[in-house]
Amino acid sequence: MVSKAPLLSEKKISWEQLLDQYLTSVGGITEKDRVGVSKDRILQYKLYVMDICKVSGKYFPAELTVDDARNYGNNL
Repeated sequence: MVSKAPLLSEKKISWEQLLDQYLTSVGGITEKDRVGVSKDRILQYKLYVMDICKVSGKYFPAELTVDDARNYGNNL
C-alpha cells in the first residue's frame, strides 16, 4: 500500500517554523545580517507566542481562532 503525503493544510506548522519563515521573509536578524528585525523584537514575539499558547491552551498557529485572539487581547 502506498501512503500519500499529507496536504499542506494537514501539516501542523509550529510557531518556531512560522518565526523562522518570518525571519527569512524580512531578510534575517539586523545585528547579524544588517537587514531584517532585531534580536530583541524576535525575543518579544517568542514571549507573545508563549503567552497566547498559555492563555488559549492551543499550541499551533493554525489552531487559533479570532475568538482566541480577542480573548488574549482582553487578558492583556
